[in-house]
Amino acid sequence: MLEGDFKMDLTGLLSQMVIVCALQKLRHENLVNMIEVFRRKRRFYLVFEYVDHTILDELEENNSGLGEETSRKYIFQVLRGIDFCHANNVSYKLLDRSSGHRVEPFCH
Repeated sequence: MLEGDFKMDLTGLLSQMVIVCALQKLRHENLVNMIEVFRRKRRFYLVFEYVDHTILDELEENNSGLGEETSRKYIFQVLRGIDFCHANNVSYKLLDRSSGHRVEPFCH
């Protein structure tokens, strides 16, 4: 959504900049935080934290599931990230493989 060729209409550019500004301000231990943004050849590039381990990795290692305590821990982390986004008027989406037990924020 944020990377690609943009028509240089003012509304579209402002909309993209609002999203980028919101992402730059969000910092929380349960979010995949944006590190920097840069533009090259009419494209925006967003650089996020590296996530080296995900819930999916653990599920693939444990065919019988994660167990109640581990599941509780991950659900709590996701809810803390969601609560932080809501407190800062930002919507969110859960990612698949790349997010693990973190939440990627985005704005409407």
